[in-house]
Formats: sequence, structure tokens, C-alpha cells
Amino acid sequence: MIRSRLRLGVLAMALVWAVAACAGASPPPLGSGLLLSGYDHQVRVQDDLFRFANGQWLRTTDIPADRTRYGAFDALADQADQNLRTIVEDSAARHGAAGSPDQQIGDFYTSFMDTARLDALGAAPLKASLDRIDALASPADLVRYFAESATTGTPSPIALSINQDAKNASAYLPDVSQSGLALPNRDYYLKSDPQFVTLRDQLRGYAARMLGLAGIAHPDTAADRVLAVENRLAEVQWTAAQNRDATATYNKFTVGDATARTPGLDWKTYLDAAGVHTPDFVLAEPSFFTALGAALTTVPLPDWRSYLKFKLIDGLAPYLSNDFVTAYFEFHGHDLIGQQEMSPRWERGVKAVNHAMGDLLGQR
Repeated sequence: MIRSRLRLGVLAMALVWAVAACAGASPPPLGSGLLLSGYDHQVRVQDDLFRFANGQWLRTTDIPADRTRYGAFDALADQADQNLRTIVEDSAARHGAAGSPDQQIGDFYTSFMDTARLDALGAAPLKASLDRIDALASPADLVRYFAESATTGTPSPIALSINQDAKNASAYLPDVSQSGLALPNRDYYLKSDPQFVTLRDQLRGYAARMLGLAGIAHPDTAADRVLAVENRLAEVQWTAAQNRDATATYNKFTVGDATARTPGLDWKTYLDAAGVHTPDFVLAEPSFFTALGAALTTVPLPDWRSYLKFKLIDGLAPYLSNDFVTAYFEFHGHDLIGQQEMSPRWERGVKAVNHAMGDLLGQR
């Protein structure tokens, strides 16, 4: 999130500078960094500094219906999105040469905005990937599929990233960590508070809805399998507090030592399938991966296949037809975080472009 906001800010400033240069005019004088219009002068600063500095802004600013929070940084991000929209729509209108930033940005955005075609396609774009999951016939197949998911951005129980070595600033290392839950963390699966019970029921209904939209037979049964796998993963995942311990999560292994530590998980198979060739890597939560290795052989393959189909559909839903998009929003937006309305499609399209090809967008 920090990187995305910084990149948005840089792009916004670059656009302003470019426009000023083209106009040949001197840049406008900079105003104060203090937003005096937000002050509440009816409050004494020594009585309530927060209300003094923000009271008027709080009274006059509403949280937009497509947000669950709003502040000064959100307003800046909104302006950056508007600036990016201008760039993206200009790229789409240019019909650039094949391989150019304009062509790639424009085609991506145009295809995202073509809702008529997406609705006509329905679940068809998922077929090849769903068939791939149906072909998984062994724990080794599952490991290879988890690795393929890392390269496509599809969720699985294993998250793979390349990060600076926390103990050697001159080197980079693959970093493997736990993943694979649809709800925010393990507490949502393990606690019996009413709000968690409700969200688990909503997740089951959402999974059945998505699987049904994709044409999966017996979606309710498949959804029960999804929840069974996610509960199994949640039981062995590390807590948020444990994952904040930088020492505990820095566990550098050779590929062979990691495989010995996590029977059932062949890390050479995984890393080769992910296209990562390294003698060692960091395993953030070793006990989770030991349990995952065991689950690959004890959880029935039909359960794994149902789970992976749901993860695929859920991960790609924002890019599919309106019925998938609506179902995705109603669960992830409304049920989970209380969002009342979906953000405009152009905004979702601009964010998708920035996420998928931010470097190309920076060249514009």
C-alpha cells in the first residue's frame, strides 16, 4: 500500500510538471502545507488539539459510499487516480504501435471496460484453468500448482516473493510465507464470537455462489470442502503477533534442509515450477509448512480441487462478467468491510492497470 501510494504521488507530480512545461508557464506558488480550512476555531487548541486542527473538516466531510474510511491521504490518492485516468484514457485513444506502452495500457484498460464482451463470455475464460485443477492427481501435482499460482497471482496456501535479505542488505532472497485464507486471518475461522460465525456462514454462501456461477457441479458440497480446507489451514497458521516477530520469521534454509523440515513439501519441485533457482530461501513460518506438507496427503484430493477452484474464481472475479463482479463486491466489499457501494468501473480499471503495469504507466 505504501509503495502504491508513493508511486501514485510520483505520477501525479510528474503529470503536473509535464503540463506546466508544455504550457511554458512558471509553476504556481506553493501554498502552505497546513489545511487551515479544516480548523475549528471554536475549540481552544489547549483543550483539544485534534478537534482544533480537524473539527471543521470532520463536520463538512462525508465518507463516500464506496469507502469505509476517508482522510487527507485518500483525497490525494483520489486526485492521483483522476490524473492517471487522463493518462490511461489518452493511451487507449492513441492506438499505439504493437508493444508500445500506449498499446499495452490501452488494450488492458479497453478490455477491462468492455462489459458487454465480458458479460457475453461469462465463465468461459476460466475453463482452461479449471480443467487444469481437475487434472491434479497427486500431492506433487498440488505443489507444482501452488508454484504456478505464485507466478500468476492466484491465491494458494503458499505466498512467494523476492525480498531484500533482512540480514544482508546487498542480497535478495526468495521469501515463502503462509497464505490461502479468504477471511482476513485465522481468528475469523477459530473464534466463536457471533460476528465470526456470521462471516464464516457468509463465506460458505459466497463460495457456493461463485462455484455455481463457474458451472461447478454441486456447489454447496464444494463450498463445504472449501471451508474444511481453509479451517485446516487456519488451525496451523501463525498468529498476527507471531508474524510481527522479525527474528522468528527469518528462517533461512537450503532447499534440501527445508524439504527435510517439511515432509510432503518438495521445495525443489516448488521453486523449479515457480522459475526460481536458488540454493537457499527464507521460510517464514516453518511449523505451518510442516503441517501443510502433512495436509497434502491427508486432505482428500477432491477437497483440494474444490478449494483451488474457489481460490482461482475468487482471485479473478473482478475481471470477469458482472455477476462475478457483483458477488465479489457483496462479500469482500459489503460483508467484510462494510462498503456500501462499488467504486466506479473507471476507477477499478485504472487501479488494475496501475497494479498490473505500473512501470509502463510511469513511462507515459
